[in-house]
Amino acid sequence: MVTDASAAIIIKPNPMPSQNETLITLLRDVHQSCLTKFQALQNTATAGSDQFLATQDRIAQLESDFKDEALWAHPVDYNNHELLQAIVAVKMAPEEDPVNFFAKADHLIDYLTEHILSKIQDFSTNADTSVWNQKMLDELMKMRRALRNTKNNLIQAGEELGNDTAFVNLEDTFTTLLVAYRKHLRENSVQSNEDNIRLMQLLVELVKTAATVADFKTTYQTLNDYVKSQLPAPKNEET
Repeated sequence: MVTDASAAIIIKPNPMPSQNETLITLLRDVHQSCLTKFQALQNTATAGSDQFLATQDRIAQLESDFKDEALWAHPVDYNNHELLQAIVAVKMAPEEDPVNFFAKADHLIDYLTEHILSKIQDFSTNADTSVWNQKMLDELMKMRRALRNTKNNLIQAGEELGNDTAFVNLEDTFTTLLVAYRKHLRENSVQSNEDNIRLMQLLVELVKTAATVADFKTTYQTLNDYVKSQLPAPKNEET
């Protein structure tokens, strides 16, 4: 369901650095543009499609993430030109070409998540994150980029990964594991070391070199298994 256009995307602390005010204005503006485009697509054949729902859900999740007041207590460093390029692309995407709009929206969401949200979450949650944990957080950012690039390469080669249930499950599992792992790293409730970093670097290269769907899924499973192994056991499983 499309979020109410009147809903505020950000809860602002007082006082707030002025550059954050500018960023929030941009986020609110593009959020409104996305809502308008989704509303225009509601009565078309695109409404209810997997891509429609997936992009809609990602926007809603990003809106929820950015509402965390603690994120805005310090100036947010970002590349204004790159962000504006991504926003303009979304706003210029014609409503009669929903595939183009979804692609531009997904690119913007990826940019906001990787280059803005993740960075300020890492900074605001715990300024005392250990050196090795911070290095792992950096490697995880590289991993997300590698996963996205390999996926896009396979899609451009004609592979319909969105219709591959096994792949979608692997992707969803990694997203869930990644959220938990990043939180533990930031809070130092797990500790990385040099061997962990090197292994993650090798996994990044493994993802980059996956040239078939079968190889990509096998690598994804290996990645998920490794990240899961680094998480603390749930309390009900501890002995």
